[in-house]
Amino acid sequence: MANICKTTITIIGLQEAPETFVKALSKVMFVIDLDAMDATKWGEKRSVDGKTWYSILTDEFRREGACAARYCVLYPHAPYNRLGITAPRYYVETKWEPPVDEIRKASKAFPELTFHLDWWLMEDGPVGEFVIRNGKIVESIQRNGSCYLFDWDVCYPLLSLLPAHLPYTLAQRGALRVEDAIQTIEGLCRVLADDRFKNSPYTPFSECRDSEKTEKLQAGLAALHDSLVAQAKRLDFMGVFLEERELTERYARVVEADEALMQSLGVEPLFPVHGKAVRFAILPFAVASISANCRAIVPVLHYLNADPVSGTYKKQPDGSAPPIEWEIRYLCLTRTDIMRIKNLLYDDQTPFDIDIILALSACGIGKEFLRVSNQARWKKDPELAKEVELMAAEMSDAFAAKLAGRPGMTILDDFQAVETTQGGREHTATDVWQCAEESDAGRTGLERSENRCMLGDGARSTSDFSAGAATEG
Repeated sequence: MANICKTTITIIGLQEAPETFVKALSKVMFVIDLDAMDATKWGEKRSVDGKTWYSILTDEFRREGACAARYCVLYPHAPYNRLGITAPRYYVETKWEPPVDEIRKASKAFPELTFHLDWWLMEDGPVGEFVIRNGKIVESIQRNGSCYLFDWDVCYPLLSLLPAHLPYTLAQRGALRVEDAIQTIEGLCRVLADDRFKNSPYTPFSECRDSEKTEKLQAGLAALHDSLVAQAKRLDFMGVFLEERELTERYARVVEADEALMQSLGVEPLFPVHGKAVRFAILPFAVASISANCRAIVPVLHYLNADPVSGTYKKQPDGSAPPIEWEIRYLCLTRTDIMRIKNLLYDDQTPFDIDIILALSACGIGKEFLRVSNQARWKKDPELAKEVELMAAEMSDAFAAKLAGRPGMTILDDFQAVETTQGGREHTATDVWQCAEESDAGRTGLERSENRCMLGDGARSTSDFSAGAATEG
């Protein structure tokens, strides 16, 4: 007698009614017409009406469950339903192995659909899952498993592949991970409650087990489960794990908040301009660090007459460099902005040595910082440098006096102090770099894609701007 393989098939992306689609699926997988079945293939009499027999079979399955199943007949199964995401499912039994080849054939016939198979070969396993799309196995997993193993959840834990292929938001996926943790505890509780665990029939585990510790463990797991369930109800990942589509609206609010902050401080801000390269240099004067929203307000020299596309200065017809038109403004920087600016520097450079381009990212969300010159242009003219430093010093004194004593604000000597101060304690350069690496390593795939979006396919690289700056002399 053949071993029975029990398989639950979940269909992702199905638009038509499952009771209609099953007929097409059955024809492709098993060449069985559910509207004209030949009952003799399952040992039934020729008198059985093949036009209505499938309806009779599904009624039997609803009443009696899997024990009424016939080989290669697709039965309607309770749909997958977690956190509001649903997907139709079918149950089928085959001999010896799961119907992987049949599903691959079906997935070619319905390339817009994704098929998930959850299978178990009775009685001693193995068990496993497949995810198949357009004739190809996208993912699969196989574990040992047997209905005789009461400690299956301990020896061969299995986390379903299905949720990863369903249209959950990132916030919902966070909630699913918490649910997975709860279900893990429930699996351990089932082991301890299993009669084969409590009364070992063939080996004296029950007699040798520490009964007092067993009771404490059961009570501890039950308390942990109840605590997790209660805490899970209070968790909300919305607004924390963000989707890319949420960024446009939310980032607009961030920009508005930064603009309001700068206005409240009474300083002239410098913001990126759509479609333009805004050239600036960081000035070595007082900076305000704001703890509430992790912002640094940094004085910069804004080059007014740099080329709005490249950010460079092109030589005049006589070969001379054009005079610089400038103003002093303030940049509102996040910690990420500060890290990016630091990444532009060579080992022997300070943030005050170079000229930088400020631009909107390629996708319009966030800022880009790109080095345009390895030497701050305003420093090349001694008279201009003296004028800039005099004005900057006066503005810096007024800026520091205005913000002195404001709650949540700290006045630092200059931008370099911001780079090495974080969270109220001093950091070394190594700490700062480690912080950046850990931040990137901890990002989700979506968050890493958000980071890539900051540069975009069409964005110019730092070396592009540097090459252009080399022509400035």
